[in-house]
Amino acid sequence: MNGWAMLWPLLMSTAVALAGPLERGLEAKAAGELPVAQRELARAVAEQPENAEAWFHYGTVLAWQKNYHEAEQALDRGLAIAPADYDLQLMRIRVWAWQGDWDRAATALTALERDHPGNEDLLVMKGRLAEWREQPDEAARIYDEVLAGNPQQMDALIGRGDVAAGKRRNAEARGYFAKALEVDPQSPEAKSRLEALDAIQSWRVDLGVTTSSFSGSSRSDWWSVWTQLSGPAGPGSWWLRGEHGERFSTTDTLLELGWEGLLTDGFGLRGWLGGSPDADWAARWLGETDLRFRPTAESPWFLGELRYAEYLSGEVWTSRLGIEQPFAEGWTVNARWVHQEFAGGEATEGGILTLEKDFGNQWIGRLGVAHGAESLTGQTVGRVGGVLRSTTVFGGLRGPMGSADRGWRVDVEFEDVSGGPNRLGMAFGIHQAF
Repeated sequence: MNGWAMLWPLLMSTAVALAGPLERGLEAKAAGELPVAQRELARAVAEQPENAEAWFHYGTVLAWQKNYHEAEQALDRGLAIAPADYDLQLMRIRVWAWQGDWDRAATALTALERDHPGNEDLLVMKGRLAEWREQPDEAARIYDEVLAGNPQQMDALIGRGDVAAGKRRNAEARGYFAKALEVDPQSPEAKSRLEALDAIQSWRVDLGVTTSSFSGSSRSDWWSVWTQLSGPAGPGSWWLRGEHGERFSTTDTLLELGWEGLLTDGFGLRGWLGGSPDADWAARWLGETDLRFRPTAESPWFLGELRYAEYLSGEVWTSRLGIEQPFAEGWTVNARWVHQEFAGGEATEGGILTLEKDFGNQWIGRLGVAHGAESLTGQTVGRVGGVLRSTTVFGGLRGPMGSADRGWRVDVEFEDVSGGPNRLGMAFGIHQAF
């Protein structure tokens, strides 16, 4: 017996050494050693370029490491060999979805469902797509359909818990994750979801400073400091914001209270009210209502915004209509037409075009241009009896600060004012969740 015990490790190491790169790659994949798996599976597809299974595993390991372009190429090589292979088709759909190409993924998923009606994996993937496309009610309906037929379907339980957690129904979410652990006590996904619930931060505080300087003008620089507290409220969140600053050699304090959230699939609301006690440069009263509507998951978001501000010099009405469309790999484009009316002055038209990129891991960048009578940071006010027309180029970057609960952002804009001094504006902010 002792002899076998001593011989067994030698036999196992010999077997591993004699195994081919495909077998070694699968073993590393199962162990979670993804760089090793990628290296061995790359050798496997080089040695066996007609092996569709090898291409599937190689593409999967690449996708798990977020090498989406290379993963798609590998899966396409496998599908060229076995075009009807279910696993290859589903993994390619997942790669498209993980990249944010949701329309393409949804179209392919519908086609695959026709060949595999009632397939639980496909239904769960359909639920995930609904979540990512901001359709939590549709996702919940799909997961419930799966669970009605199979109450122990792990992915559906976790997905249903994710929907509840997204709506801040933490007790409900905990129940689904606990059921998933009953099905598989070793499930890393269910464990991580429960740990995330325990560590969830519901409240957040933001701090920031905004400045503007003017070229070719004796006008003094503008500055302001602000802080914002936000927390959960039903299906959305509320916030309370205070800003104190100086413009035109006068100081004001501006207070603001608002709420925003997704009321149901395809319909979101944002509204706030505010004002300044002194109103030397700030508005005495102001408020805004923003609506977001999307009739289908494939259509863009349609935006409608209405803002009213009452200054000492008069009233300003601002209305905006626009669209917002996400597209592949984290990109979003937002285009809005702007109409402003000033008490005692002429109305003006303008527009804002913004391109935003979500790089993942809390890194988000944006670039854009605006034309009309308004600044994105509210640092331009229309003149009574006339309009201050300008073109603004802007950009910004957001990122983490050492943990998922902290972050920073920097924004810069240059405003080219017709018939007046140009303005350079900058803003810097940090936040902490708790």
